[in-house]
Amino acid sequence: KGRFVDGKLKPWDSSKGAIVVKVKFQDLLNNLPGFDHFLGEVVFPFGELVKNVEVQGWFQILDVGTTLIVPLDDHDLEGEKLDGTTGPPRVYLHLKWTPPPSSSAAQPDDSE
Repeated sequence: KGRFVDGKLKPWDSSKGAIVVKVKFQDLLNNLPGFDHFLGEVVFPFGELVKNVEVQGWFQILDVGTTLIVPLDDHDLEGEKLDGTTGPPRVYLHLKWTPPPSSSAAQPDDSE
C-alpha cells in the first residue's frame, strides 16, 4: 500500500500521482468577482508517462477536479462544424519522462 515493497521503493510506473495542467484564461468579464478563471484541466497519470516515456498530442480540457484523460484523434480536431459549433476545448501537450541519473527508468533507489 505504501511507497515501499520489501524495504525498497516501488517502481516509478506504479505511481498513483499525476501531472495536472490547469488551463487558465483571462478577459474583461472573468476579472470580476464571482467568475471562474479556469477553463479546465488535463490530468495525466504519472505511471502512464513512465510506461510510455514520451507522450504528445491533443488532449481534451475537462472540468477542474477530473481524474480522466481524454486524448483526441485527428478527426476530433477539425475546426468549426457546419452547424457553427466547434470541437471540444483542447490543449497540445508534450510530456517526456527522464529518470533521475541515480536510478533506472523502472526502479528508483532508496534515496529518491
